[in-house]
Amino acid sequence: MLREGVGKGGKHLYPVMPYTAYTLLNDKDSLAIKSYLFTLTPRTIKAPENKLSFPFSQRWSLVFWNWLNNENKRFVPAEDKSAEWNRGAYLTEALGHCSQCHTPRTITYGLSKKAYAGTVQMGWYAYNLTSDKQHGLAGWSDAQLKSYLSTGYAKGKGPASGPMAEAVEHGLRYMTPEDIGAIITYLRSIPPQASGPIAQLMPAPPSQVDTEEHARGQKLFAQACSGCHLMDGQGRQSDWAALAGAHSVSDPEAHNLIQVLLSGTSLMTEHGKVSMPSFTGAYTPDELAAVSNYVIAHFGGKLTDVSSAEFKK
Repeated sequence: MLREGVGKGGKHLYPVMPYTAYTLLNDKDSLAIKSYLFTLTPRTIKAPENKLSFPFSQRWSLVFWNWLNNENKRFVPAEDKSAEWNRGAYLTEALGHCSQCHTPRTITYGLSKKAYAGTVQMGWYAYNLTSDKQHGLAGWSDAQLKSYLSTGYAKGKGPASGPMAEAVEHGLRYMTPEDIGAIITYLRSIPPQASGPIAQLMPAPPSQVDTEEHARGQKLFAQACSGCHLMDGQGRQSDWAALAGAHSVSDPEAHNLIQVLLSGTSLMTEHGKVSMPSFTGAYTPDELAAVSNYVIAHFGGKLTDVSSAEFKK
């Protein structure tokens, strides 16, 4: 199951179960996962019915998908790299399966050659993790990366949200400082790819902004958002409310900002759970579009044209 995506009775699993990453796991760690799972209390819960449309409903076709996209090989340490780099590569590629979200997909939905260049997944933007200076992690210090991976927040870079917040809450925050450091060492070595939004620390709003729409968005932000985020985006009481430097407020297409306003987000921190609620029940699509355009212009320094249609989908 972990290596070939084949479950009990020869049933092929869909690669939403990331076996194309878990296939890199060694025997010891694979069996350790089994040992842990077998300590959990048994539950009898009926699995939801598969509602995929044709041809995706045909599991047998995954035989051919695996030929193209699953090498079914174990991780082999690189002899010319340090022990820390190899540890980081194993954690990132196998156990963390970070590439499954942060690498663009091919036409067959396998991973492309643009490793960690960033891409949209289920409406959320998984950002560029390469060593690119503008789009990637070269502009992050090691201290910022350690803080972000272990707490979901880095000063000057904003908080994690959506699926990344879940990754921090349910996994990354339990890792040792040594393993977090190893992941950073590996990420630093990934060749640069220039793609995705460029986050800046509190840039000046663009001069070409529509002043009437900007004023409307500003009024809505003051009414609905400033209580937690403050008008300067520095965050009230909690660092996780800070907007300054966050990718989500400097993406001209506003992928993650839209998703947060639509569905909300939350993260367990050392101070307890911090939450951002959905705003679709209290504000109209037109109002959410206006505040989105204001936030990206004011905090991201980018001109954008988020449409109310994005909040009607």
